[in-house]
Amino acid sequence: MPVFGPYFPSQAPTVVTVSGTVTVPAWATMAYVTLVGGGAGGCAGHATGGGGGGGGAAGFLIDYPVPVTPSATLTFTIPTAAAAAAAGTAASVSGALISVPAAGGGGVGTVGAATNGGNGGSAGTVGFGFSGQSGPTGGAGVGTVGAVATAFGSYMGTGSTGGPGAGTGSGGGGNSRSMLTAAFILAGTNIGGGAGGCTPWGNGGVGGTTSVGGTGAAATAYGAGGGGGGQNAAGSVGAPGVAIVRFAAG
Repeated sequence: MPVFGPYFPSQAPTVVTVSGTVTVPAWATMAYVTLVGGGAGGCAGHATGGGGGGGGAAGFLIDYPVPVTPSATLTFTIPTAAAAAAAGTAASVSGALISVPAAGGGGVGTVGAATNGGNGGSAGTVGFGFSGQSGPTGGAGVGTVGAVATAFGSYMGTGSTGGPGAGTGSGGGGNSRSMLTAAFILAGTNIGGGAGGCTPWGNGGVGGTTSVGGTGAAATAYGAGGGGGGQNAAGSVGAPGVAIVRFAAG
C-alpha cells in the first residue's frame, strides 16, 4: 500500500540490509534516504583488572532528500555487525544526482587495564565532518554514564556513546543512554563492563559482570554498540547498519 510524503505521493520504503543496488522507479525524481552506520563491538575486561568499555553507537541520516534520475541505479554499502573490540564502519550510497553524506560507524573503546576500566567507545561521525561525543574515560572505580546522542540540523545525528568499564576499586561499569526510553542501558556490576551506545533503532548491549561477557546489540538495533566484558571476560558484537529509501515524483 502506498505511503505519503509531506507534499506528494510516494511508494512504500525499501529497506536495505545488505550491500547492493536499488533501481530508481521510472516515475521517480527524488529519493529520501535514511542511512545508519554500524555499531562498534564492546571490549574485553582485563584478566585481573578493570572491565572493558562498551562500543559506541553509529551516526545516521534520516530522510535526507536527494534528486535522482529515473531508472538509475543506487549502490548501497551496508556495514555488517562489528566484532568484539572492533569499530563500526560507515553506511553510504552513490548514484544520486548529488552526493549523500555517509553515516559513520561507532567508535571502539578500550580493553580494561590493570587498575582502571576501559574507555567507552565514541559515537560515530556523520555528514561532512560532524562528530559525535567522545566516550567517557574509564577510572579506578565506578564507571560514569555514557554521553548523550547528538543532532546536527534536521537530517543528521549520532547515537550515544558506550559506557566505560569499572575499575578494580569498587562498583560497576558505566551505563549508556537509550534514545527509546528514559531508562539507562545497564552496565555490568562488580568490576563490570560498560554498556553499548544506542540509536533511534535500538539499544546497545548490556555490560557483563565479573567473569561474564558483554551482551551483543540486537541485529535489528541498527547502529547500536556491543556491551563490554566484565573482568576476565570478552566484549560483544555491535549491531549492523541499514539503509531505508523512499522514492517520490516531484
